[in-house]
Parts: sequence; C-alpha cells; structure tokens
Amino acid sequence: MKTTAGTVLVASRDAEFVSEMRLRGVDVDHVPSGQGLLDRLQVPGSVSVLLLDNDLLDVQGASLVGRIRELDPNVKIIFTVGEFDPELEMEVRREGIHFFLPKPVEWSILEKVLSRVTEKDTDRFLLWSEAGNENTNG
Repeated sequence: MKTTAGTVLVASRDAEFVSEMRLRGVDVDHVPSGQGLLDRLQVPGSVSVLLLDNDLLDVQGASLVGRIRELDPNVKIIFTVGEFDPELEMEVRREGIHFFLPKPVEWSILEKVLSRVTEKDTDRFLLWSEAGNENTNG
C-alpha cells in the first residue's frame, strides 16, 4: 500500500494492526497510549496524519479527539473502532475527525483514505462512499 501520507502516527494498542500497516508499505510511527499520543502532539505540526483507534492502553480514543484538535487543529484524524457504533461515529465527527473506519479494516479503503486526507483541500470529513465503498455504514 503506497501512500502519499508520509509517516502516519498510529495510536492503538493493536500491535498486529501496526505491523500489518508496515508490511503493506505504510511508514508508521506507533504509540499505544493516549498519554503517549498527547506527548507526541505537544509540537503543533509534528504529525500530519493520525490514525486513532478507540482502544488505547489507558483511555478511549474518542475522549481525546477534542484535546487533539486543541493541540493541533490541522492534523488529519482517521478514527478506527472495533465495532460500528453510529452514536460514537457522530460524536467523533462533531469533534473533527476526517474518517470513521470500523474494523476489520478494508485495506483498499484505508489506502484511499490516506491518499485523500493528504490532499491540501481536505479540511472536512470524508464520507464512506468517497473512500470508494458503496456501503453507507462507515
């Protein structure tokens, strides 16, 4: 999976998922905890694309989206979650994520999303259909 996203910071306790991203050719930095993520974001602009999983070692990722936006309003956030939850999706979209991606991840969708979020004019969230999937549950 070649992307134009550069290095993607992945905040997730799921080391297998991170390894799979690396095997697919994505340049990945990894933090397994919310505190580690917040520490990394102390320098605005240091992260351009963040793949934030809801399942972190110390906190639910959804609870961090607002704080992430305060620290760096320009970071593009792709939010992953183990089970589709429409209420959670609306909550994190209101906080400013760019894409909501339920697991298991469809790699072709993730590749398209990574490509799209790095476009200069992508300051809004992407819809599931814009990522190339006809299903409307994402």
